[in-house]
Amino acid sequence: MSTNNAAAESRLLPTRFGLPVSERVWLLFGILLLAWRLVSLCWTPGELIPDEAYYWDWSRQLDGGYYSKPPLVAWIIAASTSLFGSREWSVRLPAVLLSTAGLVPVFLLTRQLYSTQAAAITVLALAATPGVTASSMFMTIDAPFLCAWCFALWTLWNLLKSPPNDWKWVLPAVVATAAGLLSKQTMFGLFPLLAFFLVLSREDRGWWRDPRLYIWTLASLLSLTPVVWWNLQHQWLTWQHTQDHFRATTTSPLQHLAWGGEFIASQFGVVSPLTLTLVLIVMLVGPFRWSPVPRREKFLLVFSAVPLMPVAVLSFLQRVQPNWPAAFYVTGFILLGGWVAGQISIDPQTDRWRRFWGSGVILGAALSASLYVLPVVLPMTGWAGTKIDPTTRFRGWRALAEAIDECRRKTPGGLPKLVIAATSRGPVSELAFYLPDQPRVYRWNAGGRIDSQHDVWGGPSGAAGASAIIVTEGLWPVDRELVAAFATVTPLSEIRIPLGNRRFHEYAVWRGTGFRQWPKFSSSQFPH
Repeated sequence: MSTNNAAAESRLLPTRFGLPVSERVWLLFGILLLAWRLVSLCWTPGELIPDEAYYWDWSRQLDGGYYSKPPLVAWIIAASTSLFGSREWSVRLPAVLLSTAGLVPVFLLTRQLYSTQAAAITVLALAATPGVTASSMFMTIDAPFLCAWCFALWTLWNLLKSPPNDWKWVLPAVVATAAGLLSKQTMFGLFPLLAFFLVLSREDRGWWRDPRLYIWTLASLLSLTPVVWWNLQHQWLTWQHTQDHFRATTTSPLQHLAWGGEFIASQFGVVSPLTLTLVLIVMLVGPFRWSPVPRREKFLLVFSAVPLMPVAVLSFLQRVQPNWPAAFYVTGFILLGGWVAGQISIDPQTDRWRRFWGSGVILGAALSASLYVLPVVLPMTGWAGTKIDPTTRFRGWRALAEAIDECRRKTPGGLPKLVIAATSRGPVSELAFYLPDQPRVYRWNAGGRIDSQHDVWGGPSGAAGASAIIVTEGLWPVDRELVAAFATVTPLSEIRIPLGNRRFHEYAVWRGTGFRQWPKFSSSQFPH
């Protein structure tokens, strides 16, 4: 392995980019990237996707925990919308800021491990991936989680290389880890992965006797106090929901193969095909050529290749979402940066693949750019509304809300007090956001099992005698138990919002009068 940092610092990036390796240049790059994302935030059309609207709904009822996820995403959205109002761009603004900020610790960690050139290569390649671009466009749990994960890796490495009794990196590591734990359950993986590294790395085994390791662990876990308290009051719903993600499904071998193939294909789309190929080469081939594996590469491999392998295996047992392994690619990209910069050598034949990294960045950037273009172009093509049209997730919600609001305002006797959506989870929060007065929308779930935060909140109380607008999905009639909650339920309208290719948002609107009470046997009641 080559470790001549001075020589590496003096080199330039490949001539096709023509940029000197200079921190000033890369600071400018970060500023321009942030500026582009902010401009795109206001320019790119696209209504909130259901997850964004759902988390926005959480932000209106702040709590220490929620049905499916920790609370940080709701807290962040609440902070943004309290400053700028509940608008699409204000919901998504934190995603832009957090996704861009997360590149800073990646740059700093790569520079510490290798060189400024390697750091520049890493950040450029990472920023050009469609997955990172998507996390900057949509305010989901991934934006705060990935930012926290990147800061945690950087602070933990600095903690590990600090001299005994030097405590200055403990607090930053605690803050970053706590932010991750309050964002997404995946952050728990940080603890066993670090423990595995301490077992593998002979130079770091002394940390098992260092109090700083245990202070970091305990202090980080204490941040979950509000989450634990909320779950104690709600029969550990978050834990039950998380367990449901890992229940292997018994089905045909072909279905298992299809799931695995679907997941692997999705990773090439999330990372971009050529870049992912290069990352896999350095992660999977490199360790077999390095004997022994140096400390810094052990650290990076433990947080990349090691957790990626069980996720890949899991994908053949059940359907795995494409974003689940996103955090594990961060250290894989740092390895890529060190390899492309010439500070890691695999073998002469494999090292020839380095020259394709620039093409990988260009391809990734092109795929990322398509994420900004598709919402504008795709709805105007013959592919609109087809299975390959991802924009159907964030189209038609405003028009649907306007049509329902028109029904509300034409209702005899004035604007109904209640809005009830007898639908799946997504339309509930979309209607809450896009109805002009942004009312509380109650969800009727006839399934008999809690499967969203709306079910935890339950139905209206103190509204005896009130009238309601009831929305049913797919033109279905109102469930008989919900009908029994009113004196009368009568149809008002059928709404069809075209999405293209004979695909529609189809909903029926009903009027309920004389509300009695929310049925006790609904899914809003906790299971015993």
